[in-house]
Amino acid sequence: MKHAHDLDALLLEVLAPFPAAPPIRISWAPRAEMADGQHWAQWRKLSTTGHWIGIWDGLQTAPRYVLLYLVRHEVLHVLLPPRRGCAHHKYFRIAERMTHSYLRATKWLDSHGTGNG
Repeated sequence: MKHAHDLDALLLEVLAPFPAAPPIRISWAPRAEMADGQHWAQWRKLSTTGHWIGIWDGLQTAPRYVLLYLVRHEVLHVLLPPRRGCAHHKYFRIAERMTHSYLRATKWLDSHGTGNG
């Protein structure tokens, strides 16, 4: 199946400023794969074992800026691990808000369901 977005290219773009980042894999994932008891959200999932990012395949036609935001959000989870048990700590939120089109992407996700998590 041909996808509207090349997730590998998006991941490379997000990782470009972070040459020391660990290897991260990315792929489209059906809804069933998104809820296996690990960290998950409606739109995307990060498996901390092996650093795999799954993007819900229902987003194949979402705007590019939305996918870039989701990929960056999950990459930030790899680069900025939880502090004091909080996954979205102060430094994480600061870095996330520096994402190009952060407000536009979160607004799009909010208008299409709950995307934050």
